[in-house]
Amino acid sequence: MVVSLVVVAGCHQDNPESCEIPSNAGVGVCPAVDAAIDTAPPAPECTASNPCTANPDKAVCDTALDGGTCVQCIATSAMACKDKTPACINDVCAPCTRHTDCLASNVCMPDGSCAKESDVAYLDGGGTDQDMCTRTMPCTKLDKAAMAKSILKISGTLTERAVLNGRDVQILADPNAKLKPTQDGAALEVRKSKVQIYDLEISHMPGGNAQDGLLLNDNEAEVELTRVSIINNTADGAKIITGHLTCTRCTIANNTMRGINLGSGVLTISRSVIQGNTGGGVLIAPSGIFQIVSNFIFGNGTSGSLTGGINASTLDGDPSNRIDFNSISHNSAQGFAGIQCSSTMQLTARYNILWKNGTLDQVNPGGCAHISSDIGPLPATPTASNFNSDPGFRDETNGDLRLKSDSMVRMKVETPDLSGLGGVDIDGETRVAPADLGADQLPRP
Repeated sequence: MVVSLVVVAGCHQDNPESCEIPSNAGVGVCPAVDAAIDTAPPAPECTASNPCTANPDKAVCDTALDGGTCVQCIATSAMACKDKTPACINDVCAPCTRHTDCLASNVCMPDGSCAKESDVAYLDGGGTDQDMCTRTMPCTKLDKAAMAKSILKISGTLTERAVLNGRDVQILADPNAKLKPTQDGAALEVRKSKVQIYDLEISHMPGGNAQDGLLLNDNEAEVELTRVSIINNTADGAKIITGHLTCTRCTIANNTMRGINLGSGVLTISRSVIQGNTGGGVLIAPSGIFQIVSNFIFGNGTSGSLTGGINASTLDGDPSNRIDFNSISHNSAQGFAGIQCSSTMQLTARYNILWKNGTLDQVNPGGCAHISSDIGPLPATPTASNFNSDPGFRDETNGDLRLKSDSMVRMKVETPDLSGLGGVDIDGETRVAPADLGADQLPRP
């Protein structure tokens, strides 16, 4: 028997809708251009020889951005930036935040504007002490510069003590600028003057007699300090015989006597650190008027000093007096090392943390009344509204009194007084109710 085998060969036919067929590009789901093919970069918006003309708000060509892009300004030439937005930051005109943002004068004012070079008296410890105190030939003496202009800019270290008498000035400092005299007397004494100081260190060279850092010696002396450090002076850091002193975000540390010694004047201190002053943190005399709010007061005084954290010897009941939202820890004194005060009209101190001060009670039973505060670990005659719990400081040993996230003093005050200085914590964050105790407020959940 003969068997016939028939083999049928199959034929291959492409899918007519395949994206591999060039004629299908851009049809249906097929891409118009193969993704693997690189497209040409866009043409630059401008070049050095082809400036920006279409938009007057972006009239500067940044040739380093995408080969040439029209922007508001460039950092190397901020001529397009003026008035309240004089600095060029990321190709946009903005308020200055550093002196180097101001190319012409190298002076950034507190309101974010750049000072005119002609309005500034420049000082430098290595300067030539010319009478006009120009940027190229700066003065070395603060008193002389104050005679020339009302805006003073300090670089380097000035070694002459200064007395400002009848001079209203703003003093701005470069990073690491210092007033560090070698002579006896307060490093800076202010009389009959309104003085604003930013970012300066006020201290003394080692040696010599006991000297204060800052001295206010006249009831017309008004001094505002912002981010100023008063450190390592051989007497008081700041002494107010009479006058007005305001400290914001300051550091008053390691002075041989008190950090601040308030006589018959007015003291406002907030968002500051008062630390390691041998004679105590803050001493307030009978006629002193004060607001002490949102500060770290740490490691001041000794077992033999009269002042630990705060010692208000007599309070006259002035309604503006205030000791609120402070973190006061590891201070020492002969008596009550946290807050010691007495008065004929009792002050109520609120929302404070007084923890591990001295070996006795944190506060004296009389004088100040304390409410909604954390006082301990030793008993301190707390009222029903007070607490005695470890606050849970972030780094208690080294004086970082910010709170850990699991702090027991978190959100303890349902209806706090957040008026005035109480509205922000030591870091400038807005406080909200219910409030945390002490100077630091944790982020809300």
